[in-house]
Amino acid sequence: MTINVLGEEVEPTSQKEFASFVFGYLNCVSEMIAMTIRDIDKQTPNEKAKDFVSKLGATYMASVSQGVAKQMNLPSDVFSKYMTKEIHDACKIIAQEAGKNLDTLEGKLSKMKEHSESYKRERNEWEDNHGH
Repeated sequence: MTINVLGEEVEPTSQKEFASFVFGYLNCVSEMIAMTIRDIDKQTPNEKAKDFVSKLGATYMASVSQGVAKQMNLPSDVFSKYMTKEIHDACKIIAQEAGKNLDTLEGKLSKMKEHSESYKRERNEWEDNHGH
């Protein structure tokens, strides 16, 4: 038995389960990056920008996957070896939910930016009227 992060005793994780989890997590991240790329494709008429973002996302995910595999001493083909339909389906659901949360965060960030711009304008007006 081993202790999980909740302090519970659980069966030790097998190499296969561990690799499967790591791959699933990375796949979820890649799904979120893919969603971002698709959103940019819809919103950006500039083909060079679309191509740049797409290549950037692919390069990022490749380097993350390779770095994780290397640091964990996993074989290079381990992620594709343990990919299952269940992991893939779970990743899609997680990516969709994360996408919803990103939309919420983007909305809040936009409001924060608007507030900040408003504050800067007010401060500049006050300084113009009253000196520095």
